[in-house]
Amino acid sequence: MFWIIAQNEGIGFNQLRNQILEITNMMLIRSLDTLLVEGFISKSLSGNKAPFHSEYYLTHKAKELLPLLLKLNEFGKHSD
Repeated sequence: MFWIIAQNEGIGFNQLRNQILEITNMMLIRSLDTLLVEGFISKSLSGNKAPFHSEYYLTHKAKELLPLLLKLNEFGKHSD
């Protein structure tokens, strides 16, 4: 999910849901809540009344972590 948000800044809940095929709505909500609480993503709400449209963005903290995660990903691909 972190990677999807990184590649699609401003992605909505339903767009995320459609890209993560095997996740339930409850698990997606819990995962997003955890990333929000830990300060890795931010959430923007729009609309005048419910249901509001939510969009998710990486925070500065997450963007600083992203190069390290990319290096770890590369390391994992090449280690045998």
